[in-house]
Amino acid sequence: MRIVLSNIGTLGDINPLIALALELKLRGHVPVMAVPAVFESRLRPLGLEFHPIRPDIDPENTALAAMIYDVKKGTERGLREFLFPVLRQTYDDLLDAATQPERADLLLLGELNYAGPLVAEMTGIPWRRCRFFRRSIRRCCRRIRGWPGRTGWCRGSGGWSGGWRGL
Repeated sequence: MRIVLSNIGTLGDINPLIALALELKLRGHVPVMAVPAVFESRLRPLGLEFHPIRPDIDPENTALAAMIYDVKKGTERGLREFLFPVLRQTYDDLLDAATQPERADLLLLGELNYAGPLVAEMTGIPWRRCRFFRRSIRRCCRRIRGWPGRTGWCRGSGGWSGGWRGL
C-alpha cells in the first residue's frame, strides 16, 4: 500500500508521522512523507520518500512562532497569515505527492493540512485525519492497563480518526 503522510507544523507535529512511516515501511508498505522542505534532512537518511509541501517553515523565524503562540489571536493569525495564503500551493504540492510517480492508496493527514481533503475529493483517494495530541489520544485510544487516568472504555482505535486496523 502506498500511503502519503502529510502535516504542516513543527517537529512535534512531524515526529509522530516519521515514527508511523518507519513502522509502515517495516510492514511492507510504501510511506511517502509530504511535509515542509525543512524536514527533508531528517527524512532522507531514514530512507523515506519525501515530497516537499508549502508553506515553507523557517525554524529560525521567531516572529512566526510568537504570532502562532499568541494566546488571544495566535490561531486566527496563523491561519489567515500563514496557512491560508498558500492553500493553493499546498494543494498542488500534495496532489503531486499523492499522484506521482504513482497514485497513493491512502492519505493520512495532520490537523493543519486543509488541502488534504480537497486532494482526496479530486482524486478519489481515501483519507483519514491523524491526531497525535494527548487529549485526542485519551479519547480515541483503547483502554491501556496501568495508564494513569484511564477509566472506562474509549472510542475509536489507536488515536486515529476512523481507525487504522489492517495497515
